[in-house]
Amino acid sequence: MLEKKDFEKIGKVMGEKIFSIEKNLKEEIKKEVEDLAVMTKKGFDEVGKRFDKMDKEVVKIRATMVTKSYLDDKMADLRGDTVAIQRKEDEKFHPVRYLLFQKITPIR
Repeated sequence: MLEKKDFEKIGKVMGEKIFSIEKNLKEEIKKEVEDLAVMTKKGFDEVGKRFDKMDKEVVKIRATMVTKSYLDDKMADLRGDTVAIQRKEDEKFHPVRYLLFQKITPIR
């Protein structure tokens, strides 16, 4: 049968083993957490670079983008130019049409 000193010896050995395991486990956990922190930081740095690149692209797009009012003005100008060209064509064509009509239509 085991005596009290045997139990004390077993307790001491078990305590040392548990302390050793606990210490190693803490070190492993600390290392894994540090590795995870480094990977997370690298990931966020990459995301930051992507956002910086996107910001530059948005600035380019905004610089070349037309506004609705600008586009409306240009469309109105184009329509006005088109109407003016049609009127000039009509002014040139109307006398020719009139002459042709006079030659085709018999005089009554």
